[in-house]
Amino acid sequence: MTTANHHPPPLWYAGHNLLSAVALPSLRRSSSPELPASLRVLPSIWLDRLPAVPDWAHQWKDPDGNICLQLAYPATGNAPTPSWHRLRAPRVCDFVIEVAPGTATIRTEYDTEIAAETLEHLLIDQVLPRVLSEMGALVTHASCCKIADHCALFIGDSGWGKSTLVSLLQDCGHLPLSDDCVRLDNIAERVLATSTYPSLRLFTDSIEHVGIVSSALTSVAAYTGKRRISMPDQHPPEAVAVRAIYLLNNPQQPASTIRITPVSPAHACMALVGQGFRLDLTARHRNISFLQQAAEVARKVPAFTLSYPREYTQTNTLIAQLLQHLETL
Repeated sequence: MTTANHHPPPLWYAGHNLLSAVALPSLRRSSSPELPASLRVLPSIWLDRLPAVPDWAHQWKDPDGNICLQLAYPATGNAPTPSWHRLRAPRVCDFVIEVAPGTATIRTEYDTEIAAETLEHLLIDQVLPRVLSEMGALVTHASCCKIADHCALFIGDSGWGKSTLVSLLQDCGHLPLSDDCVRLDNIAERVLATSTYPSLRLFTDSIEHVGIVSSALTSVAAYTGKRRISMPDQHPPEAVAVRAIYLLNNPQQPASTIRITPVSPAHACMALVGQGFRLDLTARHRNISFLQQAAEVARKVPAFTLSYPREYTQTNTLIAQLLQHLETL
């Protein structure tokens, strides 16, 4: 007697079907499971020791100067083709990535145990956005909220208030699409935003201000104080036309009043480039395409700086002015 193979249903990630051998509870099931999966996460592999890499092609650093990600190109150790990359989260694990036309596979290698929530966070918030970029998509570090039949995009560094803005708009009845990562597509004279997955991740002070109950919270990762907020179970949202891009001010340079000021397409383009997710920064053809995509978005969508005091007593005024501004566009 033979037993039928049971494969997990595909998950949805930024418009792609994803098959994963790793638990990713934050992702929703695909609403089009009959379509082929273009993203695959393979089973993780335990190694006695992660491979030594003598020369990293690129390193990403956090604001304190600590290395948070490192890229080796091609991946070291049994890498059959140059399309393989090794992405390391230091002291956590490696991700061995192969990108082919229209598809990508990811395998995790580790030599110490990884908390499940940490592995999920690294995959869905760091690795997969970079993989999509390597596949040709414009993926930016931004939050996004649907307001009526359009959406607003908020761009800024980590900790600048993107997630808090989305949670405040959600309190007003608007649909959060993403609080950290958005795929942008130039379609005719419109720009469409597709969230990687519906998400909200906030620090404790924002959670207390918004009034989210503790039962809706889970840990994001072992190395961050942010908490992940359970989102209502819903079908993956469709792509939504972007009405405006807002560039947030640095909270370390506080504003005394709420101001929304137009910026040039060139300024907006550089903001998109600066906040874009990338995997292989040495790929010249991809760099050119990335810049062209960002310039097209900046040409089509009006962009503004959004400066405001980081005081919770002014949040109602901030959201009212923001919504009023969107209505004028």
